[in-house]
Amino acid sequence: LDDWIDLTASAPPGADSVAIVLRLRNSLLNTTLLYDVMLGDPGARSLDWVGKDLKQVGPALAVAQWYQQRMGMNVAVNDGREYRVVAHLRDTGPIAWKDVAIVVPVVTPGSVRVRLSFPMDNWRIDRVAVADRVRRVSPTVIPLAEVREGEALDPTALASMHNADGRYLQTSPGQRFTAVFHPRSAAEPHTFFLAAQGYYTEWVRASWLRTPRADDGFVPSDSALARALDRWRMSQDSLEVLFAATRIPTR
Repeated sequence: LDDWIDLTASAPPGADSVAIVLRLRNSLLNTTLLYDVMLGDPGARSLDWVGKDLKQVGPALAVAQWYQQRMGMNVAVNDGREYRVVAHLRDTGPIAWKDVAIVVPVVTPGSVRVRLSFPMDNWRIDRVAVADRVRRVSPTVIPLAEVREGEALDPTALASMHNADGRYLQTSPGQRFTAVFHPRSAAEPHTFFLAAQGYYTEWVRASWLRTPRADDGFVPSDSALARALDRWRMSQDSLEVLFAATRIPTR
């Protein structure tokens, strides 16, 4: 079920670390896993799985741990005897390309050997590079200042999104808002990164209710991933064309 890419690159004399720079995005394998296997196959049982089971600590933790272990990408460094995992890259989704830099240790002076491992066909990798100079920075966090719906201020939405806590802004399809930040003025240009956290609740389609394929709710396992891989291989060409034609544009 797994595949990997081995990379070998030179490291500057005396360097204790380098950065593996990747430009990548997911294929639609994880989309197939979510929609077809996790939710589609159980049919109506997915209503209970989403509405009840995943609200309990045990089932929710089991799914989260399984997904963390099986999906995404492991980054391992060869220490001369074996590859040791030093970082894990979570799935980023299939819509937009993502640029990431992963700092890895230089174990053997002068060179670094890295293995990128992942479920088969889970990634589309456009670029791989090695940065031989790494500088860690301390970011300045600019808090959310205002939230507007149209021209009106929305203090309830601001309170829901101002801090990383148990309060969430619940939105519906088609809804939009404007988030306003007030960074300090500076003479030189600055680059800003938008950080957010949250989740969405997936809708159960009527077609899933009419034609269930499984007798029970989703159980995280390698067999579930294998079923997703088989279906992804059979529908890959048509699914990619449909996705490209209907996805929301990104800039």
